[in-house]
Amino acid sequence: MRLLHRCGWTSSLKQYRRTFAVSIIAGVALVAGAAWLTLSIFSKIEVASANRLQTINLIFRAHALVANVIDAELGQDSYLLTGLERFKQRSMGIAEAIHGEFTQLHTLADSRPSLPLLDTMAPLLDEKLAQMKAIMALPRLGNRGASIVAESQGEQTMTAIRAAAAGFVAAETRQLELQMLDSDVHMGDLAKIILVVCALALLVPIS
Repeated sequence: MRLLHRCGWTSSLKQYRRTFAVSIIAGVALVAGAAWLTLSIFSKIEVASANRLQTINLIFRAHALVANVIDAELGQDSYLLTGLERFKQRSMGIAEAIHGEFTQLHTLADSRPSLPLLDTMAPLLDEKLAQMKAIMALPRLGNRGASIVAESQGEQTMTAIRAAAAGFVAAETRQLELQMLDSDVHMGDLAKIILVVCALALLVPIS
């Protein structure tokens, strides 16, 4: 009788150890799998965040570029009204910086779907800056007619620049919206993983 009791106790102990070992293995596998999935999701979230920052940077730079063209044009008009050399120098200084700003913007937008829209701005900017230079080179007296014609052409070019920039910004804004949706999906996946891990963590000890 004692022998049977001892054999039963030994069998129960072995079963307990086996169940405990399976629980440990399952727990380790669960933690390892959850960790791998979590790291994968975090990596995707990090990439998505970097993409959003790049898109926001492109939108900001495009707005700044147009603002600087407007500022240079304002300096030109101030010079034509007053004849003060400081307005001319300020306008020319901004105009020289515009080429560098556009080059940086173009480099950052390389291989993006919006790049063709940005390419349309290049000849327009060259034309606008050439027009400004020509206008300020005219004598302030005796050439008012030529100055008016040049200013009218400059306004048309400025309108085209605004339209090209608006198209580029609109394309990047749509891209930003898609990136934000992508980030929301990754965050949702992360939340699902956490819920599944919590549920399995409660079930493993019971089994």
